[in-house]
Amino acid sequence: KGDLATVIGRLHNDVTFPLPPLRKWVRWRAEVSRFLLSRVRLVMENHRFRTEAVEANGTVAVAFYRFDEAEGTLFALQVLEAKDERIHVIDHFMTASAHEAFFGAGLARRVRLA
Repeated sequence: KGDLATVIGRLHNDVTFPLPPLRKWVRWRAEVSRFLLSRVRLVMENHRFRTEAVEANGTVAVAFYRFDEAEGTLFALQVLEAKDERIHVIDHFMTASAHEAFFGAGLARRVRLA
């Protein structure tokens, strides 16, 4: 539930974090940690976001829902791949077209604020 310190603590040393549709890849634990602390924390603090642990592609994922009043709409999905029991790849899905496949597999488009 938005605990970046726990996520960072679980990163593999050679973690990769591709960020489509941007042509940016963040690699290695130190760089991914800096990115998460600077960009993701900022987004979480300055917007009405909530994270949900979900399953996608048969593995653990984190859904980011942006809230407007009491309802949240999916903004991004990060699918986590493990190696040696650590987060090795964070696949980032941010476009509406990328989300469609996950909606078809049961991911909620919208959630209510609890």
